[in-house]
Amino acid sequence: MKKTLMTAALVGALAQLASAQEITPKWFQHINEIKNVDATNQLPILKKAGEPAEVLDGTELMDAYSQLIRYDATRLLLGVRENGINETDPNLSPADAALAAAYPDRSLIWIDAATGKPLGLAWKESLTPTMDIGIDVTTPEHGEQGSSYAWWRVGLDEGPEGQRALYSAFKHIILRYAPKPGGGWETTPTVAHEEEVPNVGDGLTNGDGYKSFRLRNFRVRGSGTNTVILAGGGTWRAGMHPQILVTTDGLNFKPQARVNDRDGARRNGYSLGGTSSAAVAYGTDPSRPKLSVVYSGHFPGTGWEARPDRFTANPDKPTPSPAYNQQTNVYLYSQDSSGGAAFPAFTWEAAGKDGLPIDHAVDGVTRYDGNWNGALAADPKLNYIVGYSMPSWNNQFGDIKKPAWLAVHTLNGAIASGKSSYKLGFTELDEDVPDNGGAGHDYLYDPWLEVYPDTNAPANLGKAEILVTFG
Repeated sequence: MKKTLMTAALVGALAQLASAQEITPKWFQHINEIKNVDATNQLPILKKAGEPAEVLDGTELMDAYSQLIRYDATRLLLGVRENGINETDPNLSPADAALAAAYPDRSLIWIDAATGKPLGLAWKESLTPTMDIGIDVTTPEHGEQGSSYAWWRVGLDEGPEGQRALYSAFKHIILRYAPKPGGGWETTPTVAHEEEVPNVGDGLTNGDGYKSFRLRNFRVRGSGTNTVILAGGGTWRAGMHPQILVTTDGLNFKPQARVNDRDGARRNGYSLGGTSSAAVAYGTDPSRPKLSVVYSGHFPGTGWEARPDRFTANPDKPTPSPAYNQQTNVYLYSQDSSGGAAFPAFTWEAAGKDGLPIDHAVDGVTRYDGNWNGALAADPKLNYIVGYSMPSWNNQFGDIKKPAWLAVHTLNGAIASGKSSYKLGFTELDEDVPDNGGAGHDYLYDPWLEVYPDTNAPANLGKAEILVTFG
């Protein structure tokens, strides 16, 4: 059973001082609380609602969001996965019809970065974008995927303003939307990458869950021929390990590396699940100057006690992917808790781990405890990791319902000192889906973080902007 994660969007500013770190909310809005957003600027589709059944087909009565992305100096992009309106309802009110048109399912909305105010529709993707270009993913020859289209991520490359390509993850396929002259993006995509699920390519990415393959763990960095995509399923099912995808022409992508978080990163073996940071190259280890790091969570792969690990790859001395993956020139990111020159050993700090005590009435309730991590973000210019801790779910602690947290860990995995965590006021029972046993909604799985260093602040302060959606 699953528990509900609140539909919400938050932007915060983070400052790191020499001896402590502090999260200072700039503005946020979620179903239980609004902070620093004027009533006239609040997102009109944000609402507190239950629904009788989980359908994941565009008629959901719960709103859900994929992510917030910084676009330019003044604007953000908010991904609206589901607007919480059943457009097929014959009794749909004119007001809701107007909202659905302004905030359609699977769309990007401009957001004023300073105030949180919605500024209008930026772009909308078809609900069946591959079908529109002749690829029916429900057929055996194209992967035999399910008909629902839940789990959506997008990514912008880091090219010049107005020339940034847009990428969208749909099932096992990554679509690329070219920038339009004068701004915006085309609505007809090209296929940037297609995962080799059954009957596609060698078909090795197989096993439990392949019919609901999704690239929910999805980040885009660089631009043009230097674009790098991190893509993974974000779940424990077979073949959904995070991958690094690269390109030689800026249009077509192929695997360069896989994160070995479980079972040798077998394409037909289980991953540990959870979402991860982008691949980060700090350049601080003289013995491994090109060392690349991925921080990856494991929730819910091994239960609530699973905590993030650090995975590294050295392109100068790569660990080749095993022969059973049948992917030439692909190397592995391996779990690496050891340290090196200017690179600390890594141990994720959490209550109940490594001999630390845990009191479930307090830990994760009145103080951040390092557990329930659902999203991670890192940047090579920052010497810390930002994490989002989900609410507890599935009634694991009886009457104790743990809320969500936003928190900072140092690069050695320790919880940062100072006011480095921020409690968010929602728990697993604030929305309900009766057909899920009263246990809430799949959206619990879908938080997302982006972190952007503040280039206008002195580098020694380590200031950054955090953008986070709660699902």
